[in-house]
Amino acid sequence: MQELGVSNKGLAHRMREASQRDGGKPIATSHTTIARYRAGENEPRPRALELMLSVLSRKAGRRIAAEQIGYVDPEQPSQRPNV
Repeated sequence: MQELGVSNKGLAHRMREASQRDGGKPIATSHTTIARYRAGENEPRPRALELMLSVLSRKAGRRIAAEQIGYVDPEQPSQRPNV
């Protein structure tokens, strides 16, 4: 995210806007939430991750995959062992 020059506040704003435009459930992500994601304190829910990837891909001009920013693709079967 840093290489794209996107601040926490800017990413949160773009994600909120995208959530209102795409017909899905609107989200209320804040810059604080983004900071927690980046610090590894929280993981984004599937909807937030979908929007994050969409926004970052648009900014980069290429597809950004969840794995490229440290997350597991929610569309893929869980890679965590059954406990």
